[in-house]
Amino acid sequence: MNNIVEQFNATTQNTVEEVSRQQNVLAEQQGRAGQALNETQQLDERLKNLGKAMDDYTGERDILIGQLQADSAKIRTDVEYEFNTLKANVESWFELAKAHIDGQGTGGGISKGGPHGGHKSVDKKEIAVWKIPEDVDKAAFRHWVDAVDFQLEMVHDFRHAGFVLNQVRRSKVAIYPPVFETLLETASLEIRKSQVEMGIAPTAALSVEMDYPFQQRTTFSNAYFINKLSTSLHDRTVGVEHHNGFEIYRQVCQMIGAVPENAEFHMANDLTILSRNYGAKVTDLKSLYMASDYY
Repeated sequence: MNNIVEQFNATTQNTVEEVSRQQNVLAEQQGRAGQALNETQQLDERLKNLGKAMDDYTGERDILIGQLQADSAKIRTDVEYEFNTLKANVESWFELAKAHIDGQGTGGGISKGGPHGGHKSVDKKEIAVWKIPEDVDKAAFRHWVDAVDFQLEMVHDFRHAGFVLNQVRRSKVAIYPPVFETLLETASLEIRKSQVEMGIAPTAALSVEMDYPFQQRTTFSNAYFINKLSTSLHDRTVGVEHHNGFEIYRQVCQMIGAVPENAEFHMANDLTILSRNYGAKVTDLKSLYMASDYY
């Protein structure tokens, strides 16, 4: 009997130990399962955050690419405009210099001698300045600006009109006597630099007293420009006071043909690229334009 009891107790003890061991194994497995579930949830959360970050990046990238493409197109347009402006100014300067050197041409035109000595003669068709159309683009407006520069110098004795009006166009403040005197000084420096580069004897600096008496010139400019503006441009500049034609001209140029502040940098960069790509083909200014994409 005692043997049976001892055997039963031993069996019971073994069973209890086995149950305890199984419980420990189960608890360990449950702990591992819980840890695995927690890690899976963390990984899922990280994947969700990564997916959201990728979506945000893709959206920002697409916006940035679109903006860069738009800015690039605008910069190219502005650089082309500035490049063509430089071309037109250089060609105009050469033509004027040649006309002065050659002593001016033949009959059949309009002649004008001014207070500066010199005798100017051009054909009427060469000095026409037309009314700005309502839908004028930058290229057509640049053409109009060049025609104005040419006529004011050749017919109305605005000495170095291209240089002076270029300063007026670029002014960031309204044109009044003190501002205009500063612009004349800057224009004189640019004229002197161009003359030195071309090997031409420097002329006297521009003077408010002799060349550009402000009230006289700006009042004349007001009468000159009034019939050359489209109806919308006239309406937008009608508030300019004191018959200030220079200020009207500045505002019109700012509305239509404003040049960006960084245009000089981009133009220089474009010229560098042109020189690198077409340097071997270029022998003079004309061949540069013919070799480039701007021709």
